[in-house]
Amino acid sequence: LASATVGLSTFYQDSHDPFNPQHVEISTHRLLAKMPTIAAWAYKKSIGQPYVYPQNHLGYAEENIVLIENGDVLQLDGERAVVVEKREVPRTFIDDSGFEEITSETVRQRRQMAYEGMITLIVTVDADTGEVQGEPEIVARGVRGFDSSNGLLKDAQRIVAAAIAGASRQTLNDESLLKEHVRVELKRFIQKLTGARPVIMPVVVQV
Repeated sequence: LASATVGLSTFYQDSHDPFNPQHVEISTHRLLAKMPTIAAWAYKKSIGQPYVYPQNHLGYAEENIVLIENGDVLQLDGERAVVVEKREVPRTFIDDSGFEEITSETVRQRRQMAYEGMITLIVTVDADTGEVQGEPEIVARGVRGFDSSNGLLKDAQRIVAAAIAGASRQTLNDESLLKEHVRVELKRFIQKLTGARPVIMPVVVQV
């Protein structure tokens, strides 16, 4: 069966170009249409019956074929198949590491990282006073115009330290609020100076 299927790809001389979408579509239809014939030939050969050549000038029984698209509801009653309605089907994203669906937000962040880069921000804060312990650590990957050579990295560290110093007690006591606070301030600073909109991943370590 495998050899016969491969052989069919060279049988028709008018659709050999793999880079021509029309040729690919025609070849695909022909291969799928011939599969029942190949299976029947293999069976007839296995029981010793002679092979009957197909008649290429004949078409197909349109009443026995139903072409459906995403969202079509197909109703089967034992004798026929009918598309009875069409429903809205949202996009489903599957990660290549498995078969679990991933959210559109995850896809958006991956696209943003691919185009704008990513910044990891690590800040150590005194849990009692709210003061920054040492310099904030900023690691940038793939962010245009943002590196240590032009001084923006040092400026960004000062922006983060100032944002924490000016934060309210409520923000300092809530780790999630503090992360969002420094993320927004750093995002505004980078976007204003470089125009980039990277994904910023803040990490706050309280000691």
